[in-house]
Amino acid sequence: MRTALAGTALLLVVASCDRRPTTVDRRPATDTTALTFEPGVAFGPLNAEASEQDLIAAYGAGAVQPEDVSLGEGETEPGSLVFGDDPLRRFEVAWSDTLQRRAPSFVLLMGDTTLWHGTHGITLGVPLERLEQLNGGPFGMAGYGWDYGGAVLSWKGGQLADLEGRLALALAPANPDADVSLVLGDGEFLSSDSSVRRLHPRVSRLVIRFE
Repeated sequence: MRTALAGTALLLVVASCDRRPTTVDRRPATDTTALTFEPGVAFGPLNAEASEQDLIAAYGAGAVQPEDVSLGEGETEPGSLVFGDDPLRRFEVAWSDTLQRRAPSFVLLMGDTTLWHGTHGITLGVPLERLEQLNGGPFGMAGYGWDYGGAVLSWKGGQLADLEGRLALALAPANPDADVSLVLGDGEFLSSDSSVRRLHPRVSRLVIRFE
């Protein structure tokens, strides 16, 4: 069970990094002056065909540096770190073409808060209750105590189900020292479960893919 769910969680959290889309969205990327993203389409100046040079052109060479992006369970992928000294704007990019450093596989946001906001109203720090409102109902998430703890596994057919494959996220307890013993392990828990809600989880990780 743990092995199977680990595979599912990895698919969600790193959004199938080795799977390239069969079609490319050629719409212009989001305004580079706006800290916004649209899952599957754009993240700031990045779209499906963008490169590290586009990041440098938008933000300057001093804001962009090579970085191995974590995939969980000790795995990494070559990428770029942007705004590494600014936690409110910081993000990481993994590249599908690691030699030319182009064609982003995904963008990673982690932490308690960020200035980046998605078109669906999702950003770091959004509480579980707000996610349920956006989804129109409860969703399924993984238990804690492992690398993919708190990952959303299913939107249960809700309004955010259209984001599957384009946006993956995980929630962490508001208190890092909270007792998670009732929400532990690789099983699936409903967000409406009282054992989950008492932890007051908030979005702590976002993985934005491109189509």
